[in-house]
Amino acid sequence: ISNQKREIADRNTELVKKDKTLTEQLEKIEKLAEAVTSSRRFTSTTLDQIIGKISENSLAQLPGFAQVRLKLLLESANKIEEYISNNPEDIEVKLDLVRLLTRLAKLEGESNMNEAADQHWKRAEELLNATKEQPDQVFQENWKRSYCDLAYYRSSSDLKQNKNNQASEIINQAYLVASQYLETIQNDPVKTREFAPALARLYRQRASIDARQANWQESLNEVTKAVEALSPFVSKHIPKLSSEPESTEKINDLGVGELGYYLLLSDDRGDYETVLDKYEDAEKTFLDALQACLLAPRVEDALRDGTILKVNMLRKLQRLALMNKDFPRADKYYQQALTLCAEDRLKEPLTERHWLLLECDRARGLAQTNVKDASEALSRASESWKRVSSSDIAEFQSLLANPRNVAEIEYSLAAAKVAIAMANSDDDPATIEQEIKDQEELKSKNLQLLRDSNASPLKLKEVLFLP
Repeated sequence: ISNQKREIADRNTELVKKDKTLTEQLEKIEKLAEAVTSSRRFTSTTLDQIIGKISENSLAQLPGFAQVRLKLLLESANKIEEYISNNPEDIEVKLDLVRLLTRLAKLEGESNMNEAADQHWKRAEELLNATKEQPDQVFQENWKRSYCDLAYYRSSSDLKQNKNNQASEIINQAYLVASQYLETIQNDPVKTREFAPALARLYRQRASIDARQANWQESLNEVTKAVEALSPFVSKHIPKLSSEPESTEKINDLGVGELGYYLLLSDDRGDYETVLDKYEDAEKTFLDALQACLLAPRVEDALRDGTILKVNMLRKLQRLALMNKDFPRADKYYQQALTLCAEDRLKEPLTERHWLLLECDRARGLAQTNVKDASEALSRASESWKRVSSSDIAEFQSLLANPRNVAEIEYSLAAAKVAIAMANSDDDPATIEQEIKDQEELKSKNLQLLRDSNASPLKLKEVLFLP
């Protein structure tokens, strides 16, 4: 009871802090937005502050904040449009507006405001086309970066609407633009590092498009290029984990963009390798990513991503071992998750989904050989789902609002129950048969929900990796 009271008190304290942070950030955003139109010119740095703060992940989990972000972006866009109408020669501001409209359209699409999103995509593309032929080299570099940025988010929106051919055309053109930009900055290591995440995202998008055609090897090839584009900036810091194990000093030449996308893309790469039955390659990929997760506390703004993905990588490693029926290795990774991540679970609610799926995987993988441990894992997973479903924690509410997340979890729970029922010889055969029938129906229902919610082909493959 005392532990429960302590946890409730900690969560209340955290919510108070988040509410205070939200208020402070909104005040700053409003001041920055006012600065946009208070003088004739404003800098991209100022706009970065506006876009960055209203897209910040930790704030995005707070109830109602999506509407706040949309409102502020739309107001800022309208003010900048007014400025441009009075100062049409200011081409730099037009590029800044492209970047703002890109974020606005992305958020509108995520909020099912597709008509408004299409309008803002078209306006952003119109601005890019109008400024394409400007001769200034610095402007051209900014234009190419803005084009690649828009292409990534626009193609993501198209893929969600099953406009695969349109997404492919956009990404292929963006890749040509990115290649041109890389030629101009090849002797500038700082610009090369800064552009690496944007380049990696284009490769990732190509991989997603290939996956929709079941071209799994091509998907793996593209996502491998993405990881390799980021690896030099991450891998050189891995030795610090052993040479400076206690250090908390920030790593200045590694940003959250490079590290975060490296982890995300390594996760994709390992899954594609798993689809292609390249289990040893997948294990190495996940292990390398797990090591990189441990750098996150020393990288500005990367702690949360590192904490969440650390649990996920250990889940994927356990799953690989279970698929290979290497039960001692699976238990090693499970115990490692308990050792490395149990404390994080209390502090970071977004890890709970991965914990729940880790326990479901354990139940599904162990059922045929160790029904007792499998049943205990399922019990822990079920308790976790009850906790998530009945909580008013903002992060849990956000998870429950995503139908793909819910369908994946409920499919995994049902699959675990089927696996255990099929291995259970103690209960009445008629009872077992009915349980299997009920849970198979739930599996079918949730698999269809994943398809209906346009889950990626990789996700649809992933939920079927285990029995």
